[in-house]
Amino acid sequence: AYSLPTRATEGAILMSQTDAREAFGITQASLYALQPRPGVPPDTFRDAVERKAALYAAESLSAAQLAGDLARSLDRLIGLFDVLAVLAVVIGGLGIVNTLAVGVLERGREIAILRSHGMTVGQVQAMVVTEAGIIGAVGGLAAVVIGAVVAWITITVAAPGDFAGGVAVPWGLLAAVVLLGIGVASVAGIYPARTAARLPISDSLKHFE
Repeated sequence: AYSLPTRATEGAILMSQTDAREAFGITQASLYALQPRPGVPPDTFRDAVERKAALYAAESLSAAQLAGDLARSLDRLIGLFDVLAVLAVVIGGLGIVNTLAVGVLERGREIAILRSHGMTVGQVQAMVVTEAGIIGAVGGLAAVVIGAVVAWITITVAAPGDFAGGVAVPWGLLAAVVLLGIGVASVAGIYPARTAARLPISDSLKHFE
């Protein structure tokens, strides 16, 4: 039965110590799975295992403790991916700030013309922040589409047997990704928006040879 994680990708075979010794000549193991005989109280069984483990300088783990150790290992791994995701969001936000700041400087004359025709400072800022929000929405939708394609390839090509029971689509999470992209991009657009609002109208309307 493939049930316990090992260094190899094939999993672990569970068998009795007698079968391992007679069939494979194996007299040692790094992990022993113990089952109490019928009628043995759980406390008595646990105390006996702990005493025997102490004699061999081993560690006694219950099924719940083993599951907890595995869960903590997975939590640390998932936490690492969460940190990488946060770094990706920060880098993406800085990229949006840089892109919009350059765009504002390049469109300084156009913004000045709009200001001279009555556009207010708040409207200029709202225009730039809206542009940032559109960039975030496009990025969020692109992330959802690319993620769906990668998931489809994984399910149908890479490991179809692991998903025989069907796949649940997290619609709420996908919507949150798009909204997060819009929110982060809008926040990143505040600085370029303030820069656009501070552009001097008279200097920006001058023609340079």
